[in-house]
Amino acid sequence: MNRKLHLLPLMFFCITAYSQEKDKFYIGIQVMPEAVFHQKDYVLRNAPKETTASYGVGVSTTVQYLFTSRFFAETGVGFISRKIKGEAVFNHPGPTAEMIISKENIYRTLVFPLNAGYTFWQKNNTAVHVTAGINANFLLSSKYASGSGNSYPDTYKKNEWQGSALVLGLGASHQAGSNLYLTGRVSYSISNTVAKDEWLSGQGENAVALSHKFLNVQAGVKFRL
Repeated sequence: MNRKLHLLPLMFFCITAYSQEKDKFYIGIQVMPEAVFHQKDYVLRNAPKETTASYGVGVSTTVQYLFTSRFFAETGVGFISRKIKGEAVFNHPGPTAEMIISKENIYRTLVFPLNAGYTFWQKNNTAVHVTAGINANFLLSSKYASGSGNSYPDTYKKNEWQGSALVLGLGASHQAGSNLYLTGRVSYSISNTVAKDEWLSGQGENAVALSHKFLNVQAGVKFRL
């Protein structure tokens, strides 16, 4: 993962800082239910690639800038405790070097999006838009469990870039007040790179990446400055 990705939001602010038109800036707050699509088994290399879904909820805040009435850019930060219920060998770091099959892997993740958007339909106080962009994922910590009530209480600090996702979205906004808008968007990662996890292993591999894609719904409000 290119560590320079975390500079993208800063670059966005530097570019838009030249503008003195405050009415083109919007601050948004959203709740973010998410479905994660992943393999059932990361242990066996040649096992059938069966896919399942796990679910979670995150929150995010965004800053949006309107270049024109139709084109905009946005960045921000979000947090989600991303759950992946796929089997992998958990290499417990205790003195016995005990190994178990982890069936529930939780990644506490900060998400840094950078999107470009286009509003293709407007009528009265409602607008519909599409977006495309990159999500840079920073992994704060991880937690593992066998899925049968037997879990390790430890949370393992990560503090590392986990990967990046190419994300497409379709959303809408409705003006509910002079400076208040109700917002919603559905986003899907058409590609997502995931770094290997050193606490997890599989057949012939000392570390495995829990590769996955995600679909999330963002619902909230935004305020015009």
